[in-house]
Amino acid sequence: MEHKVEIRQMFDESFKRKVIEEYLSTRQSKMSIQCKYNIHFKSAICTWMKRLGYTEKVEQKCNLALILRSVFPADVSRGTRGLCGSLALVRLQLVISCEYSLPNV
Repeated sequence: MEHKVEIRQMFDESFKRKVIEEYLSTRQSKMSIQCKYNIHFKSAICTWMKRLGYTEKVEQKCNLALILRSVFPADVSRGTRGLCGSLALVRLQLVISCEYSLPNV
């Protein structure tokens, strides 16, 4: 029976920063960059980013269901029409025009 001995990879800070900068500046996945540099630790880039103070810019996505629930009262979603529905539509336009940020209710 053979025993597999794993050798822990060690990288200096400048190499880690180079890898992180490449990840942040390109649209490549973390795994593809790790394969490129032969990094075996699966969460290396995430771990290095946390330890070295990098933050990943995440694109804000519009959650339409959340917006609709916050704008349209329950009675409107059940079919009640009229003034309440008109006000809700105006409010929805305001929400969308404010880059998807929900106003305080």
